Amino acid sequence: MKNTFYFDNASTSYPKFERFYRETMALYENYGVNFSRNSSSKSKDAKSIKENLIKNIMNIFATKNEVILNSSATFSLNEIILGLDYTNIKTVYISPFEHNSVYRVLKKITKEKKIDLKILKFSGFNLDFENMKLQFMSKNLI
Repeated sequence: MKNTFYFDNASTSYPKFERFYRETMALYENYGVNFSRNSSSKSKDAKSIKENLIKNIMNIFATKNEVILNSSATFSLNEIILGLDYTNIKTVYISPFEHNSVYRVLKKITKEKKIDLKILKFSGFNLDFENMKLQFMSKNLI
């Protein structure tokens, strides 16, 4: 099975580093093009910037796995969740703290694929391990 890593720094990091603001504005001011829609020199330059970003991410995480950049956290989560193989999955367990973008897609999948969706119990912010053991035992997972 392929490892999937998901990083969502967009909504939680404020303020961003000053350099981030400058570099992002420079991209908009100097390029203002889509990196994949045409073969103009600006588009090729923008594509090169994206490819370098991906190479840098791969170097930082010392990986040869594919790196995918998406437009939003919700889109990324949907793509990952919808792309999983549910053939041998009978139950999906989630926390009660899942974001709507996770819950909504899982709810759809569980209906379509006839999979149980179970919400793990918490006491405050602590996982209720005893209840979790009971849930897993009832599915013969332990």
